[in-house]
Amino acid sequence: MIAPGKLLGRTAIGILVIGFAWAVKVYFFPPPFGHQWTPTGFSYLRGYRLGLAQAKKDISDSKAVILDPNDSLEESVDRATGLLLWPMGDVTDRGTDGYVAGYNATIYAHIKKHGIPAYSWKRWEDIIFNAAAYFDRDPNLKPDILRNGSTGITSPESDTLITLKTNAAGNVYLICFGLDSNNCEMAWPVSPVNDELKCVWGPRGSNLLFIRGLYCRTKTPVTGVLDVSRGLELRFDYVR
Repeated sequence: MIAPGKLLGRTAIGILVIGFAWAVKVYFFPPPFGHQWTPTGFSYLRGYRLGLAQAKKDISDSKAVILDPNDSLEESVDRATGLLLWPMGDVTDRGTDGYVAGYNATIYAHIKKHGIPAYSWKRWEDIIFNAAAYFDRDPNLKPDILRNGSTGITSPESDTLITLKTNAAGNVYLICFGLDSNNCEMAWPVSPVNDELKCVWGPRGSNLLFIRGLYCRTKTPVTGVLDVSRGLELRFDYVR
């Protein structure tokens, strides 16, 4: 007969072994990301590890971003790093929270060691985050006009053609690009005034386009910033 003390000891050891084995399985052999979340602490660790691995891959591919758990609507550029701000939606579980933390921590550590990546918009920070002021900097500057249905305007730094059109319903304006002979269309939150958008090009080397119009067909004037070379909407400023 096993003494009560030894029985309790063996039971405790068994529980610890089973718990350790389960933790190893969860951490090193996780289910598909976003499914079958484990209890809070382990889901965070698993997410952190997956975020760290993805960040290393993105750094290697020169595609690093900053994950935004707050889902900013007016910003697509992280001011501190100049990298693309990638919205994660409403972060409601600890697994996604860990993924964001692991990813961003890896990116920040890489930047601290190696500096800001060459593909960052950091060097254009002053004009990107003061888009309206840049647009209005010279009262004698005549902006290009982008008209609905016109032939469009061409970037002075590339062969990219930018045109304006509406969808079939006639209520959504799209900016179109010819990027390496491929068309890229995107919904644009800056709507024309009387079927026109005023456009000012950024400094040479930036391939940025500053576009003045109304926010989402309201009466609120805004200035949007577009990276023409990558076909990305970066942010917009309200005109004061």
